[in-house]
Amino acid sequence: MDITRRKTLLATSGALGLAGCLGDAPDDDDAGTGNGGNDVEYTVFQLDPSLDHPLWATVENATGFVALLEDEYDDTWMVENPGEIDGLQSWLDETDFETSAIVYVETAGPNTCYNALDVSDVGVENGEIVGAAKAVDTSDGNEGCGSAETYPSAFVRVTADDLPSDATFTVVDGRGESSEAVADGRYADPANLPGHVRPDGDPAKLKELRCDDESIRRLRGPRDDEVALGEAYNDEEVTFAMRVHATQALAGGQGDSPRVGRGDEVRITMWNVSTDVQLTGSRHKWNLQVLTMDGWKDVRGTTDGDRIGYDDIGIEHRPGEGFEWAIEMTEEGIVAGHEHEDRLEVCPDLQPGRYRFVYHGIGSGEALAVEFDYNG
Repeated sequence: MDITRRKTLLATSGALGLAGCLGDAPDDDDAGTGNGGNDVEYTVFQLDPSLDHPLWATVENATGFVALLEDEYDDTWMVENPGEIDGLQSWLDETDFETSAIVYVETAGPNTCYNALDVSDVGVENGEIVGAAKAVDTSDGNEGCGSAETYPSAFVRVTADDLPSDATFTVVDGRGESSEAVADGRYADPANLPGHVRPDGDPAKLKELRCDDESIRRLRGPRDDEVALGEAYNDEEVTFAMRVHATQALAGGQGDSPRVGRGDEVRITMWNVSTDVQLTGSRHKWNLQVLTMDGWKDVRGTTDGDRIGYDDIGIEHRPGEGFEWAIEMTEEGIVAGHEHEDRLEVCPDLQPGRYRFVYHGIGSGEALAVEFDYNG
């Protein structure tokens, strides 16, 4: 089973930042400040583009992403090490959050010559910070441009009296496509994520799940009232989203119910869909359960009589990041690669039915699950 400790899905900023408010050219002598009218001023700090495909860009017709930082305690998760980007830390330290807020904006370019954003029309309208950001081709016409899609980004410090706590930017990508990006506290809308939460229809239930080996102690999972399906919440704010990508569903199209057969791979992805850094425990803290007349039961167990335990660790996931698990649907494949692989056994052999993958390592304490059908 190929389980990665941490799968980076977020397009993070590069190692070099250039302060500047773009006009006709990125190196304008007046770069660095702007006047948005209505007593609104703004300063732009350009960030190097990323080549990593961000989660927001998987959404049809999305041209960019916007986030709002309103105080010094808001995490600048968009860059992994602000102190390593020339000039960024001092630029951030200059921000007086009594009168200023920072808007982070990111978009896409069709090739590697799109390295910056042209920010304009920044102001306050109808109770929100507004502005426009456009991907800019910074080449001089004689440069060769790589064919890889790029994701340029920038911080925009907006200064005015009584700034609102909402922001919307019109974002134009390098292909000229435009949309409004809203800073709504979500890195991605769960409704637009690829994959499935559960199959359609009511599932059949196994009459029982009985193992002939009486020494098997079946793994216990969280109670049903502790399990969220598809999305996990903390204080009514969505934190993580989980989706299942099953072989036969992908072959039949995303509209079909997720199902797998013997030897097929089922892939589960969990993303941080908030705009805050979120914590989890070990990636191995999961259950694979089948639905029986007596409720959900893990298909695995141990024979040594001891409970399964995990190290008390904390793993940070920036927005767009998370875990991905890939499980081969065989008795050996389900336990392969697990931290306690040598202690785990699937008993009895896999039977057709409704299965549930449950991750119970989310810091908020709520377990997160998705369901799929196994045809045998």
